[in-house]
Amino acid sequence: MAGATVAQAADPLAEEMVAVPAEHMFDVAFGATLTSDYLWRGITQTDHGVAVQGYVEPSLGIFYAGIWASNVAFGGEADTEVDLYAGIRPEFDMFSFDFGYNHAFYMNDPGSASGEFFAKAYATVVDPLTLGGEFYVNPNGGATYIEANADMTLPHNLGLSGAIGAVGGDMPYSTWNAGIYYVIADFATLDLRYSDTGLSTGDCAGITGLTGNECDGRLLLSLSIDTSFATLKGE
Repeated sequence: MAGATVAQAADPLAEEMVAVPAEHMFDVAFGATLTSDYLWRGITQTDHGVAVQGYVEPSLGIFYAGIWASNVAFGGEADTEVDLYAGIRPEFDMFSFDFGYNHAFYMNDPGSASGEFFAKAYATVVDPLTLGGEFYVNPNGGATYIEANADMTLPHNLGLSGAIGAVGGDMPYSTWNAGIYYVIADFATLDLRYSDTGLSTGDCAGITGLTGNECDGRLLLSLSIDTSFATLKGE
């Protein structure tokens, strides 16, 4: 939330608004998503059912922290996932970065909590094309995930995006997704996306411990609402 101070001029009735530097700006972002399936690296977390998700994220300049939550279901057993995360998002010219840590908790199974450090980098090579790379590592088990992604905005509030990822660890596999999105308003986005993995039914069952259809290709439809206090105040 951009603040301001008032400086007194020679004329006592004159006021000059001096903006607070960006590195000292405080804001709180928040939002919600309704999606036909919650996929995490190509594997459903809701038994291919609907998910309702939301987050609240305070920030001060490049520093941020937040909480994110979603309903989940594994083998018909409903649960709630809650993620706590924090990091920094510096920007330099055409480049933007995101470094931080995320820890996921499951309300009905506290022992399955796990966390990851992450590093992300994006570059707007040629407007309107943005290319990105992401890397995640679990400090306990050493499992990794690496991803290359791209996003291109189109006329009429449309855009295309996609990603290719590779999961490393005891049972490595590949995953990818591609889709089209429509920016309904500054705060609302509708996304239609297809996602799949390179896993067979048997390998999928070995990873999930369930039936093996959790890694099937899926067409997803999602509606996201995102805003912040600063935006609502018109700053």
